[in-house]
Amino acid sequence: VISFMSEFGVNNLDKAVLMENLNNELKSDPEFASEFMAERDARQKCIKDVIRLGIRQGVMKKDLDADMAGAILFAMVSGMYQHWAVNRARIDGEQFVRMARRIFMEGVKS
Repeated sequence: VISFMSEFGVNNLDKAVLMENLNNELKSDPEFASEFMAERDARQKCIKDVIRLGIRQGVMKKDLDADMAGAILFAMVSGMYQHWAVNRARIDGEQFVRMARRIFMEGVKS
């Protein structure tokens, strides 16, 4: 998920910035807020399903709470994406993604 979002942003910068601005507009407009939230919930469910699959396949820890991990990853990716979109001139997108993926998958503890 992290890799897909970042690759999309790096390769489609204009579309990524447009999506970010459009997301901000849609979620604040009462006419579109419910549709926006339904789409957002569907994306978050997809992330949770991927984590559940990873748990079943033994790629992720069995005691991991897929719902909580999915919510955290979704928030992390959304925040990362917004941060990178605003600061893309100062942040190396590829390095940013590698570090985020490393922190999520391995943690920061030595």
